[in-house]
Amino acid sequence: MKEYSELFEPDILTEEDYKRNYKRHLLEPEKALMLAILEDALRCYQDYYYSQEAKDKKQFQEAEEWIEDRDHDRLFSFEAICLELGLESDSIRKRLAKWKEKNKKADTT
Repeated sequence: MKEYSELFEPDILTEEDYKRNYKRHLLEPEKALMLAILEDALRCYQDYYYSQEAKDKKQFQEAEEWIEDRDHDRLFSFEAICLELGLESDSIRKRLAKWKEKNKKADTT
């Protein structure tokens, strides 16, 4: 299983802080749903990046498109979810781009 903690800068938000603060303080069901959507997208992005299966590639592409979309008007857009959960969307995108570049290089060697 991959570590999702590398998506966040350690001095900004550690995995332990994330689990302790965000999950504990999510009292509204809507926020819990938003967190589940975000976690699923990040999981699909990383788990299906390497896959050669058509359906897995499609899930990766859908997750990537959802994360890259800058629309914040839709309730469950990446931007809206990050805003509601107090996360910096651009920071997550940058970390994912670094992760992807690192894994692209590892994949070609």
